[in-house]
Parts: sequence; C-alpha cells; structure tokens
Amino acid sequence: MSTSSDNVSCPISGPGSRKEKKKQAKEERDRLKQVEKKKRRLEKALATATAIRIELEKKKQRRKEEEQRLDEEGAALAEAVALQVLVEEEVNSFEDNMCENAASKLSTVPPLRKAFIKNATTSDAQPTSVTSNELIAEAVSMNSISVSKDKREEVKRKLVITDWELFSNPRDNLTYSSERAKAAELAAGMAAAQAVAALKIAEEARAEAEAAKKAAEAAICQVMDRKYFTLSEADQQATLYPLNIEMERDELKARLEETERRLKEKTKQVFHLEQSLEDMTQYLLCLKSKLPLPNNLSDKETEVSERSSTNLTESSQGITNY
Repeated sequence: MSTSSDNVSCPISGPGSRKEKKKQAKEERDRLKQVEKKKRRLEKALATATAIRIELEKKKQRRKEEEQRLDEEGAALAEAVALQVLVEEEVNSFEDNMCENAASKLSTVPPLRKAFIKNATTSDAQPTSVTSNELIAEAVSMNSISVSKDKREEVKRKLVITDWELFSNPRDNLTYSSERAKAAELAAGMAAAQAVAALKIAEEARAEAEAAKKAAEAAICQVMDRKYFTLSEADQQATLYPLNIEMERDELKARLEETERRLKEKTKQVFHLEQSLEDMTQYLLCLKSKLPLPNNLSDKETEVSERSSTNLTESSQGITNY
C-alpha cells in the first residue's frame, strides 16, 4: 500500500508542472520589463518637462529685463519732456523780458511796420540772420545823436528781421511772443503724447508677456498632470501584477489538490481491484491443487499449465505494484 501511494505522488512534480512554473516565471519577467519600460518613459517625459520649465524661466527673466529697460526708457523720455517744457518756459520768459526791454529802448526809433530790412549790397537780396541781442544793440546805437548817417545805413544793411520782428508798439511785440509760446507748448504737448504712447506700448508688451507666461504655465501643469496620472496608473498596474500572480498561484494549487484527490480515489479503486484479483488468484491456485491431474497428460502440457499459472501470478503482482 505504501509503495503504491509513493508511486502515485511522484508524477505530480513531472515535466508538466515544471513547464507551468517556467511559463509563469517568464510571464512575470515580461511584466516587470514592461513596468520598467513605462517608468523609463515617464522619467524621460519628466526630464523634458523640467527642461521646458527651465527654458520658460529663462524667457521670463528676459521679459523682465526687457520690461525694466522699457520702463527706464519711458522714465528717461518723460524726464526729457519735462526738461524740454521747463526750457521752453524759461526761453519764453526770457523773450518776454527782452521784448519789454526792446520796446522801452526803441520808443524813439522811427516806426517800422512789420517789415524786415534786407541787405541792399547783396546780389540775391536774401535776408541775413541776426540775433535779438544784436538787434537791440544796433537799435540803441542808432538812437544815439553822435552816430553819423553812414553808420545808420550800415546798421540798416546788417539788420534782417526774419523770425524776430520789430513792431511799432510793445503790444504787437507781446502778441508775437505769445504766439511763439503757444507753438512751444504745442511741441511740448506732442512730446508728452509721444512719451505716453511709449509707456502705453511698454504696458501692452508687459501684459502680453504675462499672458504668454500664464499660458505656458497652464500647458506645463497639464503635461505634468497627464504624466502624473500615467505614472499612478503604471504603479497601480505594477501593484496589480503581484495580485494576479497570487491568484494564478492559488488557482494552480487548487487544481493540484483536485488532481491529488482524484488520484487518491483511483488509488483506492485500484487497491480494491488488487484485493479482488489476489483473492481470485488464491482461489484458482487452491482449485488447481485440489484437482487431480490425469495420467495421460504429457510433460509439455504440465509445463504449459505451470507457466500460465506463473504468468497469472506475475500479472497480479504487477498490478499490485502499480
């Protein structure tokens, strides 16, 4: 009985079970390789996202420097406009004072009606430029009694009134000065408008840079979220793979237990058959010993009968061993 049970338990660890184990180990290695590949791809994606983030930080720093430069240029332009306005105001006040002084000094000069004196000696009769200080000095010298007539004519040839006009009364002269002041204010206003436009352009560039920065940050966040979800899914799969292996192992174990149970049942049936066959063999042997052999049987027939009984006994023993 012990010999038959040992012989039955041996085929359990046969070539089939070894093949199953090898197949299971191979599948597990393949799954681990797939998980490693996914992890490497995710690491590459994370490195790419980090490089993109660094590049965006560099672009952000360059935009900040550009905005700072534009702010400095706008401040310098506004300062230049303010200085220009102050200079224009100083010039206008200086011209007003000079006009009042000239009007007081030219009260005795013969009246000139908004005309300019041309140089009579030149061929093209083009007016020559003269400054306001020279005009005042020459006019004062003409007012002196000791100056000769030739000297007066020479002064008249030199004087040319182009943008500075000598009026007959101080009111006209002040009107002309106020017009010049208005023109200067208009120029200052245009410069200020240009400065405001430059500042507005700088603000628009800053707003565009902020919008681009927000869009880039949103894109990076979206990519990072997608990679995070992929990584978490890969981790879940990696954790599920051992669970699947455990389930398959339990299933194989249950199959082996079922096979062992069936083998035990078959072993019991074989054991009962062996007992029945042994009883039958003993009965036949007893029957043979009890029956008398006839005298006319030859030795050859006796040998055949003994051989058949021997074969029957060996077959019963072989079944028992099985």
